[in-house]
Amino acid sequence: MMSSKSISRWLLAGIVMIILYSGFRASRKKENEFTVAVKSFEGDRKGYQVFKDGKLLIEQPGVPGVSGNTGFASAEEAEKVAGLVLHKLEAGVFPPTVSPSELDSLGITY
Repeated sequence: MMSSKSISRWLLAGIVMIILYSGFRASRKKENEFTVAVKSFEGDRKGYQVFKDGKLLIEQPGVPGVSGNTGFASAEEAEKVAGLVLHKLEAGVFPPTVSPSELDSLGITY
């Protein structure tokens, strides 16, 4: 049978291990984390922003891949294209260009 002193030592060792492991996990920052945000620009134009590790990487106030500076018809359309751009970035594609045929496949009006 284990003495209470021995049990206390094992319990203390277990607690220390848990604390060290928790600190190790918290210190490992995930790099290359991309996020997107749909935003209204001047004149109520819809666009999006892409952030990498919390820092602004791309600001897209208009529909990409077409001439002019027309904003998206809706926030939903901006979100669809931002999702495509996010997918490309996560796959390592930079710059994440968007073609008119990709816009058509997403049902984007431009």
